[in-house]
Amino acid sequence: MISKSTFSYCSFGPVKLQERRKRSTLRFGGFVVRLSMGKSRVPKSDRQKADFRRQKEVRRQSEKDRSAHEALRGKKMATLSSLSRELPTEDELFNFGDILSAEPSDRSAAIMAAGLVEQALYVAATSRMADPGPAIRNTWFEDANAPFATFAAKIKLGRALGIYGPKMDKTLCRIKDVRNVFAHRSTPIDFTHPSVEAAVMKMNSQPMTGSTPVRTRYCAICLATTKLLIKDAFEQGGKEIALSFP
Repeated sequence: MISKSTFSYCSFGPVKLQERRKRSTLRFGGFVVRLSMGKSRVPKSDRQKADFRRQKEVRRQSEKDRSAHEALRGKKMATLSSLSRELPTEDELFNFGDILSAEPSDRSAAIMAAGLVEQALYVAATSRMADPGPAIRNTWFEDANAPFATFAAKIKLGRALGIYGPKMDKTLCRIKDVRNVFAHRSTPIDFTHPSVEAAVMKMNSQPMTGSTPVRTRYCAICLATTKLLIKDAFEQGGKEIALSFP
C-alpha cells in the first residue's frame, strides 16, 4: 500500500500543457490530450533561442554541481539502476508534452514517452498491492531476477490486478513494442517507417483532425495512458489491504 500523497502532485496534470503554440488534439479514454506539432519547442526569435539554450545549460550545470557537492559530502553517486527509476519532477510532469516535442529525435521521444507509461504502470500496480517494505518490493520489481522488472511483466501484472481490461492491455503492449524497436534497433529508425506507423495507428484512440504526425499521435497516447494510470493510482492509494494470514 502506498499513500495518496505519493501521487497527489501529479494526479491531475500529466498532460497539462502551456497554451502558446499550435496544438494537435487527441481523444483517448475520455481525456483530451494536446501536444505541440513539430519537434522543437524553442522560441523563434534569436533572443528567445539564446535564453532557451542558456536555461538548458544552467540546468545541466546545476545537476553537475549537485553531483559534485554530494560526492564531497561522501554521498554515493546515483547508480544507473536508480537513474532509470527516477520519477519526473512536478514541473517536468506537467510539461512532459513540451519536453517530448523538444526532443530532436524520434528515438529519444519514443523511449521517454514509453518510459513515463511504464513508471505510471508501476505506481498504479503498487497502489493496489500490500507494502512489505522496500527490500522485499525490490525483489519484485528491481532485482536481476525480479518477476515484474520488465515492462511486459508489469503489463501482465496490471491486468491480473484488475486495473484494466483487454483494450488497455493491447494498447500498453503496442506502446511497449514500439518502444522496444527504438530502444533495441542498432540502425537509425523513425516514426515514418511503415511498420512503426502501422503499429501506432492500431492503438486505441480516436483519429486526430487533419494530418497528424505519427510521432505526435504516439506521444499523445502515451501521455493519456499515463494520466489514466496515475488517476487510478491516486484513487487506490492509501487504502489498507487486510492480510488473511500473518
